[in-house]
Amino acid sequence: MEKTPTLFREALGGLKPEAPVSNGRLTLLPFTCRRPGTTRYVFLEKAIRRGRLTVTEVSDGGAVPYLKAQNMGPWPVLIFDGEELIGAKQNRIVNTTILVGVGETILPVSCVEQGRWSHRSRAFAAGQWASHPRLRREKEAQVRNALAFAPEAAPGMARPQTERARDYQADQGAVWREVERHSRDLGVGSDTHAMADAYADRAPDLEEALLAFEGDMVQLSVFPR
Repeated sequence: MEKTPTLFREALGGLKPEAPVSNGRLTLLPFTCRRPGTTRYVFLEKAIRRGRLTVTEVSDGGAVPYLKAQNMGPWPVLIFDGEELIGAKQNRIVNTTILVGVGETILPVSCVEQGRWSHRSRAFAAGQWASHPRLRREKEAQVRNALAFAPEAAPGMARPQTERARDYQADQGAVWREVERHSRDLGVGSDTHAMADAYADRAPDLEEALLAFEGDMVQLSVFPR
């Protein structure tokens, strides 16, 4: 249990903030790493693409606030708060940043596709985008509130994974309302009220914003040359 905090300290300890870069209403604060890292982990999309991580519903019937991740190794997989998983019975976002160790892990998630509960695939794929800032901010407040009432494990006893994942639950109704509000503000409709559909519809705008920052990010070696 002590390895995860150590891994995060090693990953974050060498970061240095660089000068902000702006375009229109968006400002990025880049961080660069000035020392070689010793922590080894894989990001979500790469782990799924390489077949080293499989994320599925917890059962054939599924459960909205939980998913099952199977990490075949050899490295942990880093999943960021708000990253989207698409497919299976409905699209979800992860409720907190998680370093998934080798083996099976129950992930705490929220649904961002209110109008579907049927399999499109057996396993999830990594989404192209993460949830927008307001959704992450409101969801984080909901998770913090849930954590405040989380029970402590008995001395020498480990709580079941499903119980620990329950500690990180968000208000599902509030998540759906925020997804709907954001899609409405963007002028995007979706048959299943899917957050991903709003991003797909506005993909040209997102690509334009990304290209506007690309020159600055290349100089900082954030984008591959």
